[in-house]
Amino acid sequence: MTRNANILKSEQKQIASKKKKRTISEHVHSFLDGSFIAQGKIRGRILFLLFLVLLGLGYIRNNYLVERTIRKLNKLNNELVELHYDYIQMKSTVNLRTQPSVLEEELQAYNIKRLERPPIKIFLQP
Repeated sequence: MTRNANILKSEQKQIASKKKKRTISEHVHSFLDGSFIAQGKIRGRILFLLFLVLLGLGYIRNNYLVERTIRKLNKLNNELVELHYDYIQMKSTVNLRTQPSVLEEELQAYNIKRLERPPIKIFLQP
């Protein structure tokens, strides 16, 4: 008899678990087709709906912030590339203008010539 009682209890547990699964699926089905509004039990679900709305708004805000950050990063990367090109151009210009032959030509207008001998130190005695 205890064996039959154990079998009955296990069958009841299986039926109860099937019943729970069915009620969850029924809730999901009623939510998806909109019949939960007509059942009049919306008061119990209003917090859940509010949570879903807030979750959706948070998701939209997060996407907006990410897109704005990506746009800023792209703008900064483009600016960085332009500044790099400017740096290369200025560096080549400076290298060309500091060559001794180019400097000599530019300083001839001011009547400055290249030294033939190195400068000497002047020592003062106290």
